[in-house]
Amino acid sequence: MKKILFLLFACSMAFAQVDYTGLSDSEDAAYAELDRETQDGDTLGGSVWEQPIDKSSASSGFTADATVKESSPVSVEPSTSSVDPWEEEWRKRRINVSFFMGFFPVTSLGAIIADIFDEIDGEDDFEPDLMAYSVGVGYELFYLLEVGLMVDYTTIGPDPLVSVIPRIKLNWLNFKYFRLYSYAGLGAIFWDDGAMVMFNFALLGFEAGNHLSVFFEGGWGQVGLFTLGIKLAF
Repeated sequence: MKKILFLLFACSMAFAQVDYTGLSDSEDAAYAELDRETQDGDTLGGSVWEQPIDKSSASSGFTADATVKESSPVSVEPSTSSVDPWEEEWRKRRINVSFFMGFFPVTSLGAIIADIFDEIDGEDDFEPDLMAYSVGVGYELFYLLEVGLMVDYTTIGPDPLVSVIPRIKLNWLNFKYFRLYSYAGLGAIFWDDGAMVMFNFALLGFEAGNHLSVFFEGGWGQVGLFTLGIKLAF
């Protein structure tokens, strides 16, 4: 009985040894075949096997084809608030002073009409001044809106007339070197023995320049029917 058991054990060990040897030989053959295909650049399953990656020299970057490449450092610019150059330029000229003269103010035309009736009645008349001289100051609240004050001077005969009129100005266009605007104002005119309500308005005005500019406007009021002038802005 012992001889039979020993014989069976010897046979089983022989078969196991043959099986292990056959599996080892198969693996060696498979790895050898894989090395040959890698060196020859053959394709397996439609994809090309790349050369083995040297992990010691590989860096942290990678691309879509799984090829390890050295990643370039990414520079991050510090975030800075962008300021519009025109915004800075506009803020430097929000305050302005204007000097202008107008042709045919309201009082001159009124005096001319009164002279016509005075001649009919046989009374003496006074020669009106056909020019008005004005000074204005303004402050732009924002691009389109400005508030200001105008002082106008003219004469009728020997009598001086002074008007003080606040105004609101609307900038239809407000560029660096060109502006298109309108304004309206209501105030009072004064003379030696009286005062009355007076107005100024510009239907349309054109201005060219930056800190020093010239302008022309057409409107009505004590400032004149047509007006020319210069403006200083700061």
